[in-house]
Amino acid sequence: MEGAAPTEELVLRAGSFFERLGLPVAKATPSEVRRAYHGRAIRCHPDKSAHAQAKEAFQALSEAFEELYDAESQRRYLEAELEREFAALAPQRKGGGDGGQKRAAAGGGGDRGEGGKAKHARKEARKKEKQWYEAHWEDVERELQRREASERRLRAAFVSTQSSRFAEREQEKQVRKLSSICRNLDNAADVSFNRLWGQSRAAAQARESGGNGDANALAAQAARARMEGNVDRCAALLEQAEQLRQRELVDEGLAFVALPFAEQHVELTSYLLERHAWEDPDAEEESGDTGELDY
Repeated sequence: MEGAAPTEELVLRAGSFFERLGLPVAKATPSEVRRAYHGRAIRCHPDKSAHAQAKEAFQALSEAFEELYDAESQRRYLEAELEREFAALAPQRKGGGDGGQKRAAAGGGGDRGEGGKAKHARKEARKKEKQWYEAHWEDVERELQRREASERRLRAAFVSTQSSRFAEREQEKQVRKLSSICRNLDNAADVSFNRLWGQSRAAAQARESGGNGDANALAAQAARARMEGNVDRCAALLEQAEQLRQRELVDEGLAFVALPFAEQHVELTSYLLERHAWEDPDAEEESGDTGELDY
């Protein structure tokens, strides 16, 4: 409730940009700033108001709108407002003195406390912003509609991104669950390593230890060494062959982990169905199809 005072007077005697828009001095979304601006602009625009100061009030209102609509400029303005409040309280806390006044002068609102280049840039930006302050009300409405459409696109993009992230997190949980099931079933079936459930400690150590050559070729050399009666060389060659085989498995495991979670999920599910005839109990619960008609 604004009381009996005309909107034009409320805007012109306001102490802050937030007050000009009728908003509390606190962080506001672009949509909140736009709606507050529209609510007052439609009452004090020269095309809508016969008040003697309608033009000045609308320009002051538009200045506040442009400053607070942009998130970064609103953040700077809020910091300046808090600095001024702190500076006003500082003399009372210290028992007087001019320390607070000096601080207020250094950290005031708007362009205060900014460097020369930043100050000039902001002034130039405001000159461009003020070009539509003189526009007819129809042009103002179109500009606000354009900004509202832009806000909707940004919200839709944000929601889509959040939904994608949530879906990816859920897929990751499912992949971890399936990997654990796969490992347990493989271990029960005496499968020592499977690229679908990651690197075993022995395989990881073998990968780090290095080694060259082909595992099959080393195995053939080990067979010849055994036929020649060289037991020690045969054992050493077989160990090297096993290390190379483990390295290949680890490389396959790393390639699997690099796949998108959706693809990992498909491979794990296919493997579990084919190798272990496993069926997902959650899938049966989700389907809930009993084949009966629901009257």
